[in-house]
Amino acid sequence: FTGFSETAVQLEQYFKLYFGSDSVTSFHRQKSQKEMHEAADLFQNGPNCRFMICDESGGEGRNFQVADIIVHADLPWSPAKVEQRIGRLDRIGRDPAKAVVSVVFYAEGTVEYDLFRLMQEGLSIFTESLCGMEIVFGQLNETITEAFRADVRFGLSNAISEIASFAEMMRKEVEKERYFDLARQL
Repeated sequence: FTGFSETAVQLEQYFKLYFGSDSVTSFHRQKSQKEMHEAADLFQNGPNCRFMICDESGGEGRNFQVADIIVHADLPWSPAKVEQRIGRLDRIGRDPAKAVVSVVFYAEGTVEYDLFRLMQEGLSIFTESLCGMEIVFGQLNETITEAFRADVRFGLSNAISEIASFAEMMRKEVEKERYFDLARQL
């Protein structure tokens, strides 16, 4: 996954050169709806197609549960978009014993590294679903943006523990709501 269709086009070209043209397809905004549908079908059913390169349009309404690994060529600032990407693989029909593996590229000591740490340590987004916490995504985005705005270099890193505490509190609240909903149904 990448946030940019231009990057998806370039990655597809490189992957085809390295792995062979039959092993790669792509799903991005520079393709027509028909081309994207054909690419999704090829990835899910093509015996030689091992790689699907997507921009954010691949994170909406598609089922790629046949994939084993999701590689984030870049990491969105929004936890909702990361959750959306992972959700394309973590679908009904996927072997429940098979975890979705996320690979994230970053350079240590950079803002990208801090964003990864915030997503991993603060939100546990690569190991736990944020299902039910959608109502606080706006507030999380605001906190992330404000932390970055306050200190471009260290703001995200400094906000990790605050975001982790907030996420844990919200997980507990969501769990309580589930119990109340279940009790109402019973």
